[in-house]
Amino acid sequence: MKNLTIGEAVDLYNVMVSFTELANKENLNLPGNVSYALFRNVKKLDSVFTFFTDKQKELIEANAQRDKKGEIKYEDKEKGVIKLKKDNTLNKDFADYVSLESGVDLYTVKIDVEELAKTVNGSHTTLNMLWFVLENINAESNVKVLESV
Repeated sequence: MKNLTIGEAVDLYNVMVSFTELANKENLNLPGNVSYALFRNVKKLDSVFTFFTDKQKELIEANAQRDKKGEIKYEDKEKGVIKLKKDNTLNKDFADYVSLESGVDLYTVKIDVEELAKTVNGSHTTLNMLWFVLENINAESNVKVLESV
């Protein structure tokens, strides 16, 4: 099992959530063990995602320019675009943060990829997302991304 950085965990979470939405739209019928693995891992990664978004907001606010009253300055207040300090510490702090190990212990699933490919009918995009997710939660699987048709 590979240990994911916070950045990798957030990326995987976003792909899993997008995959779940597409799979629901396409009425994808996944085997029970695959559905359960996806469900458990989304739950595990959700806490990392929440922590990530909270920390991201904290870093942005800490690196925001402030007026004399200590209020945050905005480039575009309607869109919520904050003016940042010119010292570039936000980029360094953010890079350091996303490279930390997440400590998430992903739930793995034993799968026969060839059998799964025969039984799951979905769009090319959805199946590629599924293979990506399974490859990331189960490092020892023989998952292969489908070639473009």
